Amino acid sequence: MAVVIRKSTMITNRDANPPVPNSLYGAGRPFSKRAVVVAVTGDTNVSQYGFFTLSSSAHMESVKLSNDALSASTAINVGLYETTQFPGSGGVFGAVIAGGLAGPYNTSALTNTNTCFGSTTAMTSAATKAEIMYSGSGQAYTFTTADNPLWKMLGFTADPLREFDLVVTVTTTVVAGGAILLEATYKMQ
Repeated sequence: MAVVIRKSTMITNRDANPPVPNSLYGAGRPFSKRAVVVAVTGDTNVSQYGFFTLSSSAHMESVKLSNDALSASTAINVGLYETTQFPGSGGVFGAVIAGGLAGPYNTSALTNTNTCFGSTTAMTSAATKAEIMYSGSGQAYTFTTADNPLWKMLGFTADPLREFDLVVTVTTTVVAGGAILLEATYKMQ
C-alpha cells in the first residue's frame, strides 16, 4: 500500500498554477429555514404538508426531521414540488416538477423529485433532528453529489432560476396526529 495525498476540488483549485477561483457558495454563510405542520389523525395516503420554499440555486447542507410518534404504521416521503406560482402548476399546490421544459432547462431526468429527501420515512417513533438528507432509499443526494445545487440534483441541465416547495407526502394513513418539523440548512450559489 502506498501513502497518497488526496485533495478536495477547493484545495486542488487553490494549489493550481495559476490558482483557479473556487465557487463562492462554499465561503458563504449558511441560511436556515424551519417550519412545523400538524398532521391530523385520519390524514390519508397522498395527503400533503407544505413547509417552505427553496431556491433552485441552493446548495443543501442538511435536512433534519423532528416529529411526534404518529403511529406504528405512518410513513412519509419528503421531496420537492412546483410552487403554485409556477405557470406549469396550474396554480395547484403539490404539482410534480415537470421535465421536458423548453430551452436550456430541457431534461427528461426529473424522476423521484417527490422523494429526493426521504422515501417511506417511518414516523412510528418520535424523532429529534434526524438527518434525512443522505439516509434511506430514494434520495438524490449522496456524499459524492453533496456539492451539487438543487437544480443539478433534480436533473436540470442549467439553473432554471426558480423556487420549489419542500413538501411531505403521507404514504400510510396517519393513525395518531402530531407535529412534524423540517429544518433545512443551505448556502446560495
